[in-house]
Amino acid sequence: MTATELNNLLLRVEILARSNWIHAMHLLCEAEDLYPQDPRIPATRGLIYFENHNYKEASKSYQRAYELGSRDIQVLYMLGNSYFVQGEFRLALIYYNQITNQSVELCYNKALALSNLGRVGESIKLLQEALHSFPPQIYVYIMLADQYIRLNDIDQALKTVQDAEKRLGPSPGLYALKGTIYAKQKNWLQSYAAFRKADSGKFAIFPDHFGLYANAAAMSGFIDEAIELFEHALVYMPYSETIYEDYCRAVLENGREDLAKKIISRARKHLLQLSPALRLMQQRISPSRPKP
Repeated sequence: MTATELNNLLLRVEILARSNWIHAMHLLCEAEDLYPQDPRIPATRGLIYFENHNYKEASKSYQRAYELGSRDIQVLYMLGNSYFVQGEFRLALIYYNQITNQSVELCYNKALALSNLGRVGESIKLLQEALHSFPPQIYVYIMLADQYIRLNDIDQALKTVQDAEKRLGPSPGLYALKGTIYAKQKNWLQSYAAFRKADSGKFAIFPDHFGLYANAAAMSGFIDEAIELFEHALVYMPYSETIYEDYCRAVLENGREDLAKKIISRARKHLLQLSPALRLMQQRISPSRPKP
């Protein structure tokens, strides 16, 4: 097999892998017998494994390409990605940091890896650099605002979202983020309004937001809507202590003791134990009788 034939084979393999990846792997084995030192072969194998969600084998294959001397940008990027999806963030950064040609996707991945390692300040700096160096992307803004929320710098988080709206225009994702920020500030009506714009009545927001959305609705006086939203929240997050607490508190404040009892009963089934707040609300519903 000549070098040209090998090039053609690798192209064939990439196309074939979309319909019959096992056959593609067999062709790669045959090619590797003839060209055992060619890093493109394990790199192609790594791509096939990655696209089939076998990330452990993908990282092994890309690592082999790296050991054979490949410093191709795509090999380094995919090697980093393979480790990233396995939760090996330090290893991912080792290979991401070897890439000299920066891109917004690379900056985002590096920032996310740093955030997962608790290095939030470094993550923020990298995201800010990405916004200054590349055309603005909504996912970069959303992550940057999330990092500020993690640091409890709520004002800066709101400024980040407002800057995103100026540059990119409003979007459901930004409205949902504003709803979260306003909830942190206890600006309940603004939070409810922002979530409502994000949702547009179609329950299109992320499940993580339903609890905040429901609580904002309850605190704004829309109890019937809040009950519906709390129910949706518990479908996605049945083990969330906070949602049970906010839900039970909301219905009790509206005189719905019958529903509060059902909420606490559900909490007992899904939580290891009732939180102190839930126990206090339970006592309010069914106070212990004094002994005669």
